[in-house]
Amino acid sequence: MSTINKPLELSETYRHYNSLIWQVPSWGVAIAAGVIVAADRIDKSPDTGTWTIPVKYIQASILLFGAFLLTALAIALYRYRAYQAASAPHPIPTPPFQQKPAANCYLQGALCLTSGGIAGLAAAQAFSVVWLVVVGLIVGFIGWIFAEYGNKAVVKEINNSIKSGKDGG
Repeated sequence: MSTINKPLELSETYRHYNSLIWQVPSWGVAIAAGVIVAADRIDKSPDTGTWTIPVKYIQASILLFGAFLLTALAIALYRYRAYQAASAPHPIPTPPFQQKPAANCYLQGALCLTSGGIAGLAAAQAFSVVWLVVVGLIVGFIGWIFAEYGNKAVVKEINNSIKSGKDGG
């Protein structure tokens, strides 16, 4: 059996969503790093004595905004994965090395955990309770479980609809 480099037969739409999926980690890292640096720097600015609101609440608000953006990004990633699954050829061609890529699940997990961690950090900053960071990570993990369960259901529905279409039903 020959393993000659034969290009996989994937549609432009499938490749488009694959490209979007792989851009999400860059956006997530930029958002997470930006809000953490911004929250840290606001405490070190020379004007901190003139704030009407205590600085810890401003920091918590910045972190919460970042968690909101990361959650929106996690939802977008979920949708990209669903659209990619809908545009995939059936059955999906197997690469020459016989292993289909499956990193999307872990990208979703990393984004959900980061979002939960930033939200937990915001809560820990606002309420001065450090263990809330762990609670945020647990919430992020639960979000990842729900996203994976939803994605598996979408893929199953797509496969069932394709099977019923091929069977003439």
